[in-house]
Amino acid sequence: MSPQMTDAVCKSSFFHLRFIAKIRTFLSFNATQILIHAFGTSKIDTYNALVFGVPIYEPQKLQRGLNAAARLAPEAHKEI
Repeated sequence: MSPQMTDAVCKSSFFHLRFIAKIRTFLSFNATQILIHAFGTSKIDTYNALVFGVPIYEPQKLQRGLNAAARLAPEAHKEI
């Protein structure tokens, strides 16, 4: 797997996370939780396919995307 592909997945993930963060104020707590979980589940499948046979630093890049998604979820209750 090339580093360019990993970078593209990371870039896409952070783009979508920024969009979710912008619309989070308009969503209920439950809707935000569902959106974050759906995002995480779909990205985990992509990440697992990319991780096989890559250098050790590449999965760390991918893990940052999942960590960023996890940080969005608990903040949903602050908006209510």
